[in-house]
Amino acid sequence: MKKHLIHFLIIVQSIVFSMAQHQTSYINQYISLDTVLLFPNKIRVNNAPLAYSLWGHSLAFINYNGFISDTIKVCFYDLKTHQINTVHLCVTDFFDKTIRIIFLAHNESYICIGDFHQVYVFRKVEEKYVYDKNIQIDKYVSYVSFLDSNTLFLYGIKNGQNPPSSLSTYHIKTGEKIKEINPDFQHPLFSYFGPKNVIDVKNDKILFSHQRHYMSTIFYKNLDTAHNIEAKHIKWIELNNKYIEKINRKYDITYPLNIIDAVEKKHPHIHQQRWAYLINEDKIICVYQPPYHKNKIPVSMIDIWEKKEDVFELKEQGIMDLLGIKAENDSIGNHSFGLGFLSGSQYVFTDNQVIVFKSYAANINPLYMQLSDFYKQTNEYFLKNSPVVAIYVYTHTF
Repeated sequence: MKKHLIHFLIIVQSIVFSMAQHQTSYINQYISLDTVLLFPNKIRVNNAPLAYSLWGHSLAFINYNGFISDTIKVCFYDLKTHQINTVHLCVTDFFDKTIRIIFLAHNESYICIGDFHQVYVFRKVEEKYVYDKNIQIDKYVSYVSFLDSNTLFLYGIKNGQNPPSSLSTYHIKTGEKIKEINPDFQHPLFSYFGPKNVIDVKNDKILFSHQRHYMSTIFYKNLDTAHNIEAKHIKWIELNNKYIEKINRKYDITYPLNIIDAVEKKHPHIHQQRWAYLINEDKIICVYQPPYHKNKIPVSMIDIWEKKEDVFELKEQGIMDLLGIKAENDSIGNHSFGLGFLSGSQYVFTDNQVIVFKSYAANINPLYMQLSDFYKQTNEYFLKNSPVVAIYVYTHTF
């Protein structure tokens, strides 16, 4: 792993230098690293995703290992005041410590955590959170968020589940389902692949995106359709239906490794929309991966969509997620990193900030360091030390 990391950083620096020779738009023209938070890594699996949640300007995340503690520590970071607070959820009596927490949602009165089929609800009583209920879910769930003070939104997609996709709402006080819809997802075979983000919530709006197509839908909190977005500015190459039908005929979905191998062979030859986020209710960032040469590092491309007169229009297109600078000459404080969408990090967008979670990071604050020095120190750090959890807070001008 250490050798691969060193090799990757060297390759990225060489790509950055060669691409900087061309006139194009780069991510560092829009973002600047502002704050770095470092925490001990308690996760059992290196580089496993963190469970996190945003409510207003309150950012929460869980860094939990059930084999170390019987309580779940939830950290809260205020994006405006920069204050950090923690609460502890006692789960001794009912929680299986072998379960990895997949999702987290919170508002001013509740914290919800869970795995793929159940939601544990904690209610705020004075300054503590007490266990309230367990909501059993009959569909696969990978994402949960509050739409308002009383409505919990759940999302999941799984190849082999019928229907594959599920978007549902629940009343938090009663635990009863309010509504469920099953929008088409093109195609469930892509549910095996990450990193990606195809679902996001801002206030009471829900963004649901596809991976095979460059398409997104925005839903109201009652799960009625508000807007549809489909790109026309790219000659999009997608995995064709005949090949998908061949895979479905040939391989049993209960043994997904063969399916993964068959689809992965086509990745260098097709486009994929891998990430989509609501910056706010009127602005969306869509990140896609174009075809690339085999054995080369793919590059993510970024588009910004903005609503004007109730229609989403393309505001910026083709922003490259790599630094448009010579890495050895520029400091991180001046130019920042690329956002590194292909790195497996996790992202939260606000009106003017991008929060990046890195569950496998060096215990080094990169602010105002030379990029070359940071890469060198990072390589040296991992030769002798364990990773930490890092949260990078950027300002952006999207």
